[in-house]
Amino acid sequence: MRAFSGLSIFRAWICVAALAFLAVFLFYPLSLVLHASLQADNGAWSITAYLDTLSNRHYLRSLTNSLVAGALAMIGASIIGVPLAFCFARLPLPGKVMLLTLSSLPLLLPSFVSAQARGFRQLLLRGIEKVTSEWAILCTAHNIAKLAACA
Repeated sequence: MRAFSGLSIFRAWICVAALAFLAVFLFYPLSLVLHASLQADNGAWSITAYLDTLSNRHYLRSLTNSLVAGALAMIGASIIGVPLAFCFARLPLPGKVMLLTLSSLPLLLPSFVSAQARGFRQLLLRGIEKVTSEWAILCTAHNIAKLAACA
């Protein structure tokens, strides 16, 4: 049997710490929610809450719509992403760095757009003296400058 080196012991402890973190902050709260959802009002174990929810047409249609939207998004992302990844990995493309940068924008844009929308909404609803975040003020000023340039 091979003796463990110091690095492999360190990696093992990191894995144990990560699993403990997951157990405490993910699996334990999920188990509490599952336990509470499986208990009836009288304390007995029952799946009536799930059956009531799934027998309601409104909830069933919402669940179906969510699953269809998720499946279509997955198919669309695969149709676009797999050929794009193949081209980036295998072909010498001109402007490859720029295309890689542009392909990461969807990960960055939602937070940036929401910050701008938040700042602009605060300005409209409460006025400039109530907008306390410097980032929101910066985004609002940027949006106003862009609107003025378009007019």
